Amino acid sequence: MSENSNISELLAGVLESLTEEQKAKAKECKTAEELVELAGREGIELPDELLDAASGGVIVDIKGTGTWSVFDDSGDFITNVGSKKEAEAVARTHHVRTDEVTTAGLNRIRQEAEMNKSYC
Repeated sequence: MSENSNISELLAGVLESLTEEQKAKAKECKTAEELVELAGREGIELPDELLDAASGGVIVDIKGTGTWSVFDDSGDFITNVGSKKEAEAVARTHHVRTDEVTTAGLNRIRQEAEMNKSYC
């Protein structure tokens, strides 16, 4: 793992529960994204703060419908579910933040993603 003290602090409680093999694999990770991918493969539960540091995307409450939608960091739709808890679970599976935003917030994410594409 690179010398990122914030990530190291977040991992402090997690490392204690890992096997020696998992600890060795975690130490080889250079970014938070790599660590999240490893956690997904190994079934390791990570703190929300670490997931948020490594991922983009959001969950949106579709007001008045009882439906929650999950979107990636480009604002592209992933799926709809029936509760916030389900949306958070899907978000974690797809390495997406569990930040709740309004439709206006989602539109800003989409606009920023489009602007970033045009700079490439």
